[in-house]
Amino acid sequence: MASNFRVFTHRNGENVHIKLSGGFDGASANELLYILSRYTGNTEKIFIHTDGLSYVHSFGRDVFQSKCRLQKDLIPHLVFTGQAGSEMVLLGSRYIP
Repeated sequence: MASNFRVFTHRNGENVHIKLSGGFDGASANELLYILSRYTGNTEKIFIHTDGLSYVHSFGRDVFQSKCRLQKDLIPHLVFTGQAGSEMVLLGSRYIP
């Protein structure tokens, strides 16, 4: 995992906000997926804020997207924000610049 990768979570009613910072690689993708699994089924929207990411490694993006596609019930709840969100968004999820 990128040594500077950090995840901050905050629940706001039925929504969860996840703020990512540092570098995003394959291990970071797995950590994010683990966090998302904790909120699957009990959350209306999961906002993933990416403005704090310094880079998104293509391998990390691919790991995240391929494993996330296996959790089809999760995808409609995901909302990506920030510049890096445009790289991470999945078909069926939302992106807010």
